[in-house]
Amino acid sequence: MRRSLLISLLVVLVTGLIFAGCAAPAPASKPAPAPTPAPAPAPAKTVELRLATHTPGTHYMVKAGFEPWAKKIEEGTKGRVKVTLYVAGALGKVPETWDMVRKGVAEIGMVVPSAVPGLFPLYEYLSLPFLIGYDKDSMKVADKIFKQYIEPTEFKEVKLLWWHRWNRRLSIWPKSRSGLWKTGRVKL
Repeated sequence: MRRSLLISLLVVLVTGLIFAGCAAPAPASKPAPAPTPAPAPAPAKTVELRLATHTPGTHYMVKAGFEPWAKKIEEGTKGRVKVTLYVAGALGKVPETWDMVRKGVAEIGMVVPSAVPGLFPLYEYLSLPFLIGYDKDSMKVADKIFKQYIEPTEFKEVKLLWWHRWNRRLSIWPKSRSGLWKTGRVKL
């Protein structure tokens, strides 16, 4: 009896080994795919601004004003903003500067209000002879009048970057593009 039990066990074991050996191999497990690296951040796009002025490239306002200002903008933004100067009326004549900025021909322009009579009547008030002098106290009064009454009305379409009464010129930036300054992409 023992012998028949041993033979039965041996037959089952051999049969099991035969079936196990003939069975299809188990599919090999695939290794998990390597995680894809995060894409490199896109390099910051350089913003190019055109500054239109009627003054020649050798003029002190260009040499001592616009060029150092443009360089400071570029350095302050680590090259993300570049100001290109268009001097000597390269983009248009003096009376056209206001419309050039409003229409996007230039992003920044030096406007001479006296070159477009009637367009800035309140500003022309500051230009009347003997009304406001050129001393320090008179300039404070002119600046207060300008900021309180003139800028919010006659220059509401643009962002005034600076103004000076000495030769009645303004540098402007269109409000439609002022989001660049508001978002913090450009800090002055």
